[in-house]
Amino acid sequence: MKRVLLLFVVFLFSVGLFAAPTVSSVGMSNTDGGGASTNQIKKGETVYISGVATNVTSGYELKNVYNGDESDEVVGDLYIDYWDGIPGDGGTMSYGPSITLDSFSGSGADGTTFTGEFAMPTNIPSDTDYITIYFGLQENKRSAYNYGTCIESEVDVSTAPSGYYTYLTYVDDTTTEAPTLTTPSSNSVINDSFNIDFNLPETASDGTVKLSFTRTGGEADSDDHVLIVASEASGSHQFSLDATDLGSSSYVELETGSDNTLTSGSTYNIKIEYQDLAGNAAASDSNAGVTYSNDYIEATGGDYNAGASFAPESTDNPYFWAKFEKTGSGSAFTITGLKFDTTGDMEDSDVVDINLWTSSSDTFDESSASKLNAESPQNDPLEFTNLSISVGSSGIYIYLTVDVSSTAESTDTIGAAILSNDDITTTAVVTGAPINGGDHPLPVTLSSFTAELDNDMVVLNWVTASESNNSHWNIYRSPSANFGQSVKLNSNNIPAAGYSSEPVYYNYTDDAELVQDTNYWYWLECVAFNGLTELKGPIDIRISSEEQEEQTPEIPTEYGLFQNSPNPFNPETEISFALEEDSNVELTIYNVKGQKIVNLFSGHVAGERIHKVWWNGKDNEGNNVSSGVYFYKLETENNQYFKRMLLTK
Repeated sequence: MKRVLLLFVVFLFSVGLFAAPTVSSVGMSNTDGGGASTNQIKKGETVYISGVATNVTSGYELKNVYNGDESDEVVGDLYIDYWDGIPGDGGTMSYGPSITLDSFSGSGADGTTFTGEFAMPTNIPSDTDYITIYFGLQENKRSAYNYGTCIESEVDVSTAPSGYYTYLTYVDDTTTEAPTLTTPSSNSVINDSFNIDFNLPETASDGTVKLSFTRTGGEADSDDHVLIVASEASGSHQFSLDATDLGSSSYVELETGSDNTLTSGSTYNIKIEYQDLAGNAAASDSNAGVTYSNDYIEATGGDYNAGASFAPESTDNPYFWAKFEKTGSGSAFTITGLKFDTTGDMEDSDVVDINLWTSSSDTFDESSASKLNAESPQNDPLEFTNLSISVGSSGIYIYLTVDVSSTAESTDTIGAAILSNDDITTTAVVTGAPINGGDHPLPVTLSSFTAELDNDMVVLNWVTASESNNSHWNIYRSPSANFGQSVKLNSNNIPAAGYSSEPVYYNYTDDAELVQDTNYWYWLECVAFNGLTELKGPIDIRISSEEQEEQTPEIPTEYGLFQNSPNPFNPETEISFALEEDSNVELTIYNVKGQKIVNLFSGHVAGERIHKVWWNGKDNEGNNVSSGVYFYKLETENNQYFKRMLLTK
């Protein structure tokens, strides 16, 4: 490889009454705007000029100044000579053609910067050692008889603008540097829409960047498909192609092949090639074993249970879903990994676990769904690995559920998203991502839901700590814990607060004739404005056969919190209390460690009467508690009362 100095020389001599423009500094770069890391230049590459003009009274141009007969007028733009040997020191010069500037800019003020650029020729004589380039500055108002003598810039103009060189080293380029094809990678699978990623280390000659698809196996494809890429720029390139219409992208043009459609099931060698600006032989890179298949996984999904919020200490609340469905008739694919971005403004302490489930149903039911594993909410993004989810043509659903901690507040939210196909790890091609779900409040907080007897009628009381998107309530009653046997009690909707960050108190009286010595179960249904529902409960109460005064409530003879009855008990007991004045109260059960087990009642009660609340031996989640000692506390606006009780089994 031969290296030749490219000498930049400048001088202007002018005849006439006016002084000619001069140059105080000038330089060249192989990078637009200067700042090149090297002063090397090759055939066909662009040379960028920058200089500072002085002694200027109006606009000016760069002009070719012939180094010879002073009667010749200024012609062309720049002039180039080729030297075999050192110029002026025994070298032999041969004249070259004028070089056309691709652009020029310059103003008329003293000390202003002018710029220009031109392409290095590709037909440089083989015996060339050095190149000299001449030019002068022609002021616009002057005649065409400006000419001058050229001298070397590094001698006569010793400075160059920042980022430029007083000369460039010419490299005799004989090889096109090899490109790199990144995507599709070897032995990969592409589907109807796929990406092409490649890098050109050099700028290419016009029309020489080509992308070809040559069948090497699989289903028969009678054509090789060759595309001409529209851009010749060096650097990274990325665009998408349609396997059913390769020529449809604005980035390419179909060159050969009677048809521009790849064949599903065919395996191809994909090649990128180009020639550099010097016209050297084409260089290429290719990836083999790339199979096109219209048999792939489609991914859809988003928010699940939209608008719903989740109570503290509740578990397995579904909030995100996705469906994976295989197209075509081939074998099932397997998903081995999933990654989710957690959205919302929850705190780590708000969530106990986030669980991943699979199901054949588009409705989440934990009794029929399969829980795969749980991840800590502190991991964001959430990554589930070592999965084995089989995806067939009938499709499969996945769900994310959240277990809410006891400290969660209604101002906190949680959601999830699949941001990229790369977040779904499988041997198949995936289409349809990204998938975004909505954020769910943590929680719509139901502080309490209790039942008490009042003159043989059941009075239901419930309190919400906050509400969001809450339209109305419904009440259901059943003779068993089976909701399927329940009936709706209210004929008209019970209006809800809609949106509230403050406690809201509700009550409903069941005035039906109920069977004595019988237990009844009640559910509270929360209905959102968008029609989605959520059940709270059940709670149960026993209708006692003991006679009660029908007209007036029982008048207490003492006040405070009374001992539960029966005690010991299994599995339920009655807790009674009486107050002298109306008050907001809260009745809570604790274990011997001081941990809250259940909030039995929270609401407003009347004074001068006995209030009775049944506890069925279950916690806030409806789980039966173990045998042992428990404490119950009544907290009023003015006092606190404590009692001890024993559950035996």
